[in-house]
Amino acid sequence: MKNNAKYLYLLPLLILPFNVFSSDNALILESDWLKFEEGSKGQALGATVENIEPQGGDGVIILELSLPLNNPTDFDSIEVLSRNTGEPIEQKKPPVWIEDYENGKYGLRLFLIKKPAVEFRLRLVDEQRD
Repeated sequence: MKNNAKYLYLLPLLILPFNVFSSDNALILESDWLKFEEGSKGQALGATVENIEPQGGDGVIILELSLPLNNPTDFDSIEVLSRNTGEPIEQKKPPVWIEDYENGKYGLRLFLIKKPAVEFRLRLVDEQRD
């Protein structure tokens, strides 16, 4: 038991409520795997699927997520990863941050080229964290 005590400091890292990765000076946050349906919610990052709106002829799908982050615009890139392939899903145009202070809504509006097959994960990357 005495030998295991020296590893107790690692315990908080195992129970963090979100996925955080660090690569060189980059900070990467990831959500849980979310179902492509309204109301799907993950523990990590607190991401919730709020709205899914297929667009007309161009096949773009607008996906709105609520995301309780303090400084969301500090991220350099935002990706939506497909669970089937693990690869980013192509986006028609850059994501738009939703900052509705009056109604307490914060999140993202994403413009996806195609619907994720089963589940997806949101990845936020800050290339030059301070």
